[in-house]
Amino acid sequence: MILVMRFVFYFLLSFTLLNINLGKKNLFIHLQEITGPLVKKTFQLVENGAKSGLDITKTTIKKMFGNTTPNKTIEEDEINLKKSGLQKNPHEENYTAEEAELLKRLLNE
Repeated sequence: MILVMRFVFYFLLSFTLLNINLGKKNLFIHLQEITGPLVKKTFQLVENGAKSGLDITKTTIKKMFGNTTPNKTIEEDEINLKKSGLQKNPHEENYTAEEAELLKRLLNE
């Protein structure tokens, strides 16, 4: 509650002081005429700094992610059914009945 009362007090004090008439203009207008060009230059400096920072960020991101696209496109990436894993292995060895029986016994041991 004290914080709100302080805020209201200082707000009313500053509002009253800035509305004091000096000639045909109040104090706020005189201060605005003096500080206006300085504030404009400050905003231009901040804007230029933000733009250059944004440009640097854009180029850095392009450098980081420029090499992430695959060399092949989706249309080029096809499955060749002749080379599919569903067909039998052409290098499969054919065993005689005796060799097959011997292998079964070795595997069961």
